[in-house]
Amino acid sequence: TQPLSGPAAVAIGRDPDGGVCVLMLSAPEGEASVRITTPSGGDQVVHVDARHSVSVDITDTVRAKSGDWPFVVTPIGDAPVYATRQLYFSGAHGALVTTEPIAPLPSPIPLPRVRQDPRIAVR
Repeated sequence: TQPLSGPAAVAIGRDPDGGVCVLMLSAPEGEASVRITTPSGGDQVVHVDARHSVSVDITDTVRAKSGDWPFVVTPIGDAPVYATRQLYFSGAHGALVTTEPIAPLPSPIPLPRVRQDPRIAVR
């Protein structure tokens, strides 16, 4: 994957069967930090030492009373940091694991300024 260049999002931060959501972070060149935020107000800062990786169980950070538990990962500082989300749980078929890279959020689209013109309704 590419390093995080700005905010990146995960649409579903939970496993549908009650598993655990783990964020895997790597900082190969220098110390890095990320901020994990959720729409419900959850907030957590995670620090990664240079040339190290960490795995962070963020299930409690992203847990909400209902819904899919989306979250955003925003890099803090200039050092590159790489991120993937891992879901795992144990079920009737044994341990199941999936990992996916974190997708960057799209860039905002600049729009022209809006001005009021009541004449437009009567033309």
